[in-house]
Amino acid sequence: MVDESGWFNLATGLKTVEVNLEHGDGEEIIQTDATLAVRGDAESFMQLYCTHLRAVHNYLFARTGNRQDAEDLTALVFERAWISLKNYKPVGSFKAWLFTIVQRALADHYRRSKPHSITLDSLTEQRCHPVFCVMGLWSKKEL
Repeated sequence: MVDESGWFNLATGLKTVEVNLEHGDGEEIIQTDATLAVRGDAESFMQLYCTHLRAVHNYLFARTGNRQDAEDLTALVFERAWISLKNYKPVGSFKAWLFTIVQRALADHYRRSKPHSITLDSLTEQRCHPVFCVMGLWSKKEL
């Protein structure tokens, strides 16, 4: 997309390359994720969001197995990243910093989720011995 000033933004993996099309001088400014994060403005954060959204969501979906939980956690991760962006120090990669937030949000999610329980009534309804049901075997007949 070309804005009013004639700058063209092209997202390429973890970097954003800006080329001035108006002057035709081939000048390129490479902005890494760390540079965008240090700038700390909304436009820079939006570029980081667009770059890392799919990776964060896919990771969370793979860990939770639930699309709604993954979407909620993704939103929470980027909210925490926006709030913490002023504390970001470009020592390591931005992606590593972001995935630290992902890991902590995931740990919080697991800590707050209720453990799944099996009631004795559900076991007797299935006519299954509790040990076999827990092991994933339906009944003694299948043994």
